[in-house]
Amino acid sequence: MDQLVEFIDKQTDVAYVFFDVFDTILLREVDPEYTKKIWSKRMAIQLGDVISYEELYRIRFEMESSLCKQNEADGFDLEFNYSKFIHTLYKYLMDIKIIDAHYSYENFFEECKQIELEVEKAVQYVDPKWIEVADHIKNKLNVRMVCVSDFYLTQDMMKDLFNYHKILDYFDLIYVSSEYLITKRSGRLFDKILEEQSINPKTVVMVGDNEISDFEMAKKKEINAYLLDRNTQRDFYTSFSKKNSIQKIREELNKLAKNTSKLYPFEEIIFSLFLYVALLHRHLIKNRVRNVFFLSREGEYLLNLFNIYQDMEGYKGIQYITPHYLKVSRRATFLPSLKSLAEEDFEILFRQYRNISLYDFLSSLGFEDSIVTEVSNRIRVAPRNKEPDFPTSDTYYKLKEDEFFKEIYEKSRQEQKANFLLYMKAFKVDIFKEGMYLVDVGWKGTIQDNIYRIFESQVNINGAYLGLVASGNSDEHNIKEGLLFSAIPIRTPYFDVFNENRALYEIILGASHGSANRYILSDGEIAVETKQDIKEKEIFTKIVSPMQINMQQTFKQICNLLCKKNINIDELRIEFAKIHSRLVYFPTRKEISFFNGLYHFENFGVIEYTEFTRPSKKGIVHTMKNTVKMLTKPRSLFTNSFWGPITLENAGLHYLIKLYGHYKYRKSFNIDSDKPDADYHKVSTSKEVLLLQNKLNEQDEAIKKMTLMIDDRDDAIKSMTIMIDERDKLIKELNEIINEHKTTDSEVLK
Repeated sequence: MDQLVEFIDKQTDVAYVFFDVFDTILLREVDPEYTKKIWSKRMAIQLGDVISYEELYRIRFEMESSLCKQNEADGFDLEFNYSKFIHTLYKYLMDIKIIDAHYSYENFFEECKQIELEVEKAVQYVDPKWIEVADHIKNKLNVRMVCVSDFYLTQDMMKDLFNYHKILDYFDLIYVSSEYLITKRSGRLFDKILEEQSINPKTVVMVGDNEISDFEMAKKKEINAYLLDRNTQRDFYTSFSKKNSIQKIREELNKLAKNTSKLYPFEEIIFSLFLYVALLHRHLIKNRVRNVFFLSREGEYLLNLFNIYQDMEGYKGIQYITPHYLKVSRRATFLPSLKSLAEEDFEILFRQYRNISLYDFLSSLGFEDSIVTEVSNRIRVAPRNKEPDFPTSDTYYKLKEDEFFKEIYEKSRQEQKANFLLYMKAFKVDIFKEGMYLVDVGWKGTIQDNIYRIFESQVNINGAYLGLVASGNSDEHNIKEGLLFSAIPIRTPYFDVFNENRALYEIILGASHGSANRYILSDGEIAVETKQDIKEKEIFTKIVSPMQINMQQTFKQICNLLCKKNINIDELRIEFAKIHSRLVYFPTRKEISFFNGLYHFENFGVIEYTEFTRPSKKGIVHTMKNTVKMLTKPRSLFTNSFWGPITLENAGLHYLIKLYGHYKYRKSFNIDSDKPDADYHKVSTSKEVLLLQNKLNEQDEAIKKMTLMIDDRDDAIKSMTIMIDERDKLIKELNEIINEHKTTDSEVLK
């Protein structure tokens, strides 16, 4: 470009400058053919992921080749028309039952076109030096500029690209080979332009990077030609495919994980969050979702990552999904979801929490301490006295008979429901038509169940959660899915890895604000009242927020590696699972210490702090006792365990954490060897630990017992989950029977 202005200035009688487009004006960040592979991936997802990316690309490649040959046989050049290609593709996909008649050709064409443009815009940029040249030509020389491109996009699509890059106004005319099925390469497109515009070729300068099409053929037509040196760009294209093979990307992903800053503990969890965000976007596109609601508080950071992902993928048009942040909590949505007191059985609360106090119950309904005190005084019950089974207790019976409670319950219930509906209306999304898609960490999806009940089952609600371990009150209009891991209806691949220590997600995904408490109407607008514990705020400010900022940089690095690629993310799921396994199976002492001392405040069900306390040092006797316990009664050691390594650490059995990790790793990835097979997962071990492992390996019987213990623990957790589900079902049936008897008794009394 440096000598181009000088070349043009030397020409006499210049009236027109013809410009090639790609690799002249617009440069790509990927190999030109690769854009079609990205299109194939995105279009396959748009079609519902019922055809593979590779298959759709193969179909496209063969159709383009066939259309080019047919056009040549008909007397044109080796070129094809984009509209004709899409029409042919539509008929073919109809024939093989990928799409049906409900999918109109008009919609199909528009979606293909928009995705094509979105991909092109995402991977290309204007050469800044060309802008300098264009300004000189337009402003100082006052000559006309013409776009002359051998390309398959339509003229309108080319204008769209130019408009996006803010260069459309530079051009007086735009000619694209696909419109005429003749090309610069044959010289026929030059003939067309010169004849149609009555241009003397000697008054034209042709600028491009292709030696044959832009230089030699132009000279044959007596056009002055300037050949741009784009060898560096061609070298980049040549190396692109090698650098972006699936194997090379696997290597780079593991290298990035290994080199991730260890400034904060558990930082590699950002890789799992990337996988979830990528799966989430794909899931939403497959289901043609236009608006998605991220639920507070974990949704705050997830929304931030989602925005970065969409931006770095270049989703700005048809596959851009509008995110909304919904301030909700189990507590804030519970009361507005309830029926009248006579009809309500509080099943959503009682299915999980029964050993609770009056204070727990009323607080879960969102009532302030003053109301709790008033009610407890009226029914003469100690508010914080735990009832073994609250829904069958005298306290619960007295509460439901108290006139003050009846009145304030009904007033608050209706008020909060009306306010929540107004809050939702402010988002200006037609949820009755579109439905609602919710994003959160998940586990059971209780908030979703509450929202579903608030709308009285009139709105279709879908939860696209990070993880799902129980279905709650799911039905055909209240659907829940765990995208990173799920136990419903069956366990997804690497469930054990991603499900290990779920508390880790909740800590890392802390929010800058407190938990939603209630919805307040003020001057016609809804304000969401939040409550944040002082310690919670301190932990977020000093620990979580700096971690999130640091991890965000790593997230962008992962995006640089994986965004704008035609790779199916499922092919890398095992890599992401292995990276995550390092966190949960082989934590460092620093990471275990990080957990000890943290806590979580529970504001629904049981109103209390869950604290990961660090036990006082108890010496060798404590360690020996727990060693014996583990070998003889392992279940008693893990009864209340939420994470194996921290249980072993606090029991003085830290020397078994590596053994535990290796066992769990082998089990999760079906590996028979004693050590992880991926380079990244070769856990560095000190001489002391190696000697200890050698000793332990000699104790075959002890290791067998350890293995049995872990199997027992896993089986016990499975059995416990089944028992809890069965218990919830029985409790629900029992409540229904009790309610039926109460109704019968009332009728008899009448």
